Amino acid sequence: MSLPTYCLVLGVVELLFALPMLVRPRQAAKWFLDLKNNDPIVRIVSAPFLIMGILVLSQDATVGFHLAGLARLLVWLICVKSLILCWWPLKHARFAEKFLTGLLTQYLVGAVGAAWGLFFLLAAVVL
Repeated sequence: MSLPTYCLVLGVVELLFALPMLVRPRQAAKWFLDLKNNDPIVRIVSAPFLIMGILVLSQDATVGFHLAGLARLLVWLICVKSLILCWWPLKHARFAEKFLTGLLTQYLVGAVGAAWGLFFLLAAVVL
């Protein structure tokens, strides 16, 4: 899989989760936490991201201070996170539950997620 394709997929998924957190944070956080507490769903969603990340890194795994290098660094981090989610999904759910209880942190998660989504979409276009 090419790096721009992965960035495009990841950017769309990030925005899919982040924008509702900005528009209706309480409802989105409740839905997100319900999703995170569903062990099989978390594993089913995380595994393809791990597989896609490995496919991207199999072509070129070098990181650097240029756009492609930074994007690959994030792919490495997403692979590690996806692996953790596949092995220990409920530990991540407990962390997310602690983090998404306040309205301010819900907006913060939405804003950071939207920024990441836009970064990945920009990276897909530029690369």
